[in-house]
Amino acid sequence: MGSPSSLGPDIVIAGAARSGTSYLAAVLGAHPDIDPGAVKEPNYFSRERERGPRWYDDLYEPRRDGLLRLDGSMSYTFPHFPEAIPRLAAETPKAYVIYSVRDPLVRTLSHYQLHRDYFGIEAAQTFGEGLASNPVYIGTSEYDHWLSLLYEFFPADRVLLVPFDVVTQEALAVAARVCDAVGLAFDPGMLDHRARSAEVARTTSHPDYHRHLGEPLRDDVRDWRRDLTPSQQARVELVAGPLLAELGYPPSGARPSPGDRAAAAGQWLRWQLRRTNKVLAPVRSSLAARWPARPS
Repeated sequence: MGSPSSLGPDIVIAGAARSGTSYLAAVLGAHPDIDPGAVKEPNYFSRERERGPRWYDDLYEPRRDGLLRLDGSMSYTFPHFPEAIPRLAAETPKAYVIYSVRDPLVRTLSHYQLHRDYFGIEAAQTFGEGLASNPVYIGTSEYDHWLSLLYEFFPADRVLLVPFDVVTQEALAVAARVCDAVGLAFDPGMLDHRARSAEVARTTSHPDYHRHLGEPLRDDVRDWRRDLTPSQQARVELVAGPLLAELGYPPSGARPSPGDRAAAAGQWLRWQLRRTNKVLAPVRSSLAARWPARPS
């Protein structure tokens, strides 16, 4: 890795969005031999492919032996870019790919809130409407699909699966594991990422979005309920109460109204319908190929 003739990248944080990836990129990018690039998420192998290899290469320092390029593009595991991982593997088959995962319900909700409340690009005003209208939320949380794809295109020892809680609570161990895998000496200064948090924020297209990188981790980092109304909390718990309990989240105490129960039931049905359609899609395609419709 780090070959002067390679476009790279050498280290990739491929997702999942809203799973501690900015924090992880800040820690890794603080290593003197890791080049974080001019932007955290160049998205070259997904939405920015048409910009060409020279554009991507210019985002990084000139290639030299021992300097590794880091690409932290979350869109590589977005459902509307199915070609991103194959493209990445074709360009850099020996890359070390890190995939961070979070409780899928919490991740999905956080992704929706980011689009609606921060970027202002989500028209759906309820979580259920967002799930029904935009496949990116559930599709990005389908970890089994993305892991299967990563293992299809990269050797198992070049893929690191990291839970969100490990990223946020054991960054020292994660950084040391990555350094060992890519042949770098661990630098304790990596954990002093807050000293260069402003620089990391400037590498993103929305610097204010990463304004918290320089702050200590809060005790309520897992408190996903703080941005929800009691009614929204009740609806989420109706759909995923057993899973939340299994993951250690205590009940909120919010009492669902009849309207909350109806909305939760509709949300659950839409979710199940989408998953069913995904399972049946290959069957439909196979049947259509075997028995094409007769011309009228």
